[in-house]
Amino acid sequence: VFYDPKADRAAVAAAVERLEAAAKKDVPEAHQALWVVYARDRENFPKKDLPRAEEHLLRAAGLGFAFSQRVLAVEHYRKRPYDAPLSSLPQNFKEAFRWASLAAAQDDGGGHFI
Repeated sequence: VFYDPKADRAAVAAAVERLEAAAKKDVPEAHQALWVVYARDRENFPKKDLPRAEEHLLRAAGLGFAFSQRVLAVEHYRKRPYDAPLSSLPQNFKEAFRWASLAAAQDDGGGHFI
């Protein structure tokens, strides 16, 4: 559903509902997926909500999900206006390094590049 360029509104709503239920059980993959849902404006998806997106991203990373740790590293590394961040997190190289190191320690390839 999330990769369909013209996702069906009902299918998206059902998927988001299932992800929210899984996130309440602290499934890190659900938190990561919800970050994707709320970080952008897309047709037939919930309205963009950066604070909510960041909450899910931080939770997934805090639960040890390497991909989310790498994403947090990238989001802290980026600086406006050169990139289009998917969060309102401030540029902070110390935090970028911390999250990248945690991701790299789990053999997340992208964590080695920050």
